[in-house]
Amino acid sequence: MGTARVYFNVRNQTISRVDRMRVMSKSHDYLMAHFDFVTNDWDGVSKVAIFSKDGTSYKMTLDPNSEALVPWELLETTGTVEVSVYGGDLITVNSATITVEESAYTDEATNEQPPTPDVWEQLLAKIENIDGGTFEEWGDD
Repeated sequence: MGTARVYFNVRNQTISRVDRMRVMSKSHDYLMAHFDFVTNDWDGVSKVAIFSKDGTSYKMTLDPNSEALVPWELLETTGTVEVSVYGGDLITVNSATITVEESAYTDEATNEQPPTPDVWEQLLAKIENIDGGTFEEWGDD
């Protein structure tokens, strides 16, 4: 999952993009966002990235490396993806952008991907990985 990265610095409540990577449309499970939290107010805080484009938003939990997969749905067409992050009891930041440029890829059969999981599905998957079971297996003890 995800091999290319766009990089963001977060200083207190300000986020800024710090790379120059060009991002092309129509890529799936390829682009990761990496966040460097350069001030200690973010230490020990659970963090969630918000990716938005054209009125659609996705919340993605950050992994232990402070990374999240950029939802493929936002990369299907050209435009601007707004990126933000929040965490803890509620630390918020402004937004930075990823410009999605036109790809030369023309196959229309690219939408065979499953939808990006919402934040609750991501958290449930993390819990299941930690515990090794599913809620159905836990029963009503």
